[in-house]
Amino acid sequence: MEKRQRIILLGFLFLLAAITLLCFRVLPKSEEKKSGEEEERIDLCLWYPWENEGEAYKKSFLEAVEEFNKAHDTVQVLAEGTEMELYREKLPSAIASNDTPDIYFCFGDSYLKGAVSSGKLLKMNEYLSEDINSRIDEEAMEGMNYEGGIYGLGFSESVAVLFVNQEMFDACGLQIPSDWGELEEVCREFIARDITPFACSGDTDTGFRLYLESICVSEAGSDVCKRVLRQEGTKEDISAFLNGVDKFCLLRDMGAFGSPLFTRSTQDVENDFYLSRIPMYLAKSDFAGNVMQENSPLHGKLSAVPFPGVYTGRDSLGGVSDAFVVNKAAEHPEVTVWALEEILENFAVKLYERGAGIPVWDTGDACKPEDDVCRQIENMAGSADKRMQYWEFYLDRRRAEVFMRGSEELGSGNISPEQFVRELCEKE
Repeated sequence: MEKRQRIILLGFLFLLAAITLLCFRVLPKSEEKKSGEEEERIDLCLWYPWENEGEAYKKSFLEAVEEFNKAHDTVQVLAEGTEMELYREKLPSAIASNDTPDIYFCFGDSYLKGAVSSGKLLKMNEYLSEDINSRIDEEAMEGMNYEGGIYGLGFSESVAVLFVNQEMFDACGLQIPSDWGELEEVCREFIARDITPFACSGDTDTGFRLYLESICVSEAGSDVCKRVLRQEGTKEDISAFLNGVDKFCLLRDMGAFGSPLFTRSTQDVENDFYLSRIPMYLAKSDFAGNVMQENSPLHGKLSAVPFPGVYTGRDSLGGVSDAFVVNKAAEHPEVTVWALEEILENFAVKLYERGAGIPVWDTGDACKPEDDVCRQIENMAGSADKRMQYWEFYLDRRRAEVFMRGSEELGSGNISPEQFVRELCEKE
C-alpha cells in the first residue's frame, strides 16, 4: 500500500515538473512575442503646404495630427511642411517620379484628375469607412471622384470674399461699395489720399488672378464664364466676359493694386492689410481664421462682402479645391486611409471653430464661431445660387496653363484684354 502511494506521489511530482518545465519554455516565447508586437509601429509620412506659424490652417492641422498620434501608439503620422508656392512647384515632378510620401496634400477637380492619370494615386473606395457618406458632404466628394473612383478627401470649402477694413473706410468718410460705380469711386478716393485700395500679390491662387476671376464672375455671371473657358461661348458671352477683363485692367491701370504690380508675396501684402495700411483685400474665406483671433490687429475691424459688380445673380467663386491623397505605393493602404479620415475630420472641425473654413465634414458638437465676419461669410456661401470653382482647378491641365500664362501677361500689361480673351478662346 505504502509502495503504491509512493509511486502515485512520484508520478504526480513528475507530472508537476513536466508542466513547470513546459511553462518555462512557452511563456518566454509568449512574452517575447508580446514585447515584439508592442515595439512594432507603422510610421506614415505626410506632406502639407502651410508654413506660416500664425496661420489657422497650419495650427489646426498640426493639432489634429498631434491628437491622432497621442491616441494611437502603433500608428504615427510624421508631418513635413513646405510653403505653398514652393509646394506647388515641387508637387508635379514629385508625383511623376513617384517621390511622394504615404499621404500628401493635392488640389481637387481637374488638377486631381490629371494626377490620377499618372497612375500614382490610390483608389480609396475599398478602404473608406462604411459610414463615410454620412460624415462628409456629397458635393465635397464630387471633385475627388474620377471614373467612379475616390482618389482624394477634402476637408473644407472656401469662397472668394472681399474683406473690408471698416475703420479705414470710416476714417475717410467712405461707404462700403455695393456696385461697380461705387467701387471705382472708393478706389479713386483712397488713391487721392495716397492709400493703395487693394492688397494684391503675384502668388498663384491668392493674388491678382483671384481679382480677375471674381471681377469676371461679378460682371458676366458664372455660367457665361464657364462657357467661355470651355471655348463654347457665344459672341454675347465673350463680350460680357471681355467687359470683366477690361474692368480688371481699369483697376490695374489706375493704381488700385499698388506699384510695382504683383511683385510682392501674399505674406507681404497681408502684413500691410493687418497693419491697416490697405483697406480692402480679396482673399479666400479661410483668411478669416487668421484675423478672428483676439490678438489680431484687425480683430473687430472687418466686414466680409461679395465683390461688387453689375451681375445681379447670386453667384460665388470657390468650392472644395484642396484635398489630401494617398500614394498608391503606400505599404499599409487600409491603415493609411483610416488615419487620413480621422485626421481630416478633426482638422475640419478645428478650422470651423476658428472661422477658417466652411465645413464639409459633420462638425457634431463643435463650437460655432460667433464672429460677425464668419456669419457674413456663411450667409454669402449659403445664399449663393450658383458656384464656380477657382479657374486653375476648373480647367484641365493644358487649359489651366494657357490661362496662367495669359493672365501673367495681362497682369503685367504685356497684352491687351482683347488679346488675352482671344488666346483663351482659341481652339487648337
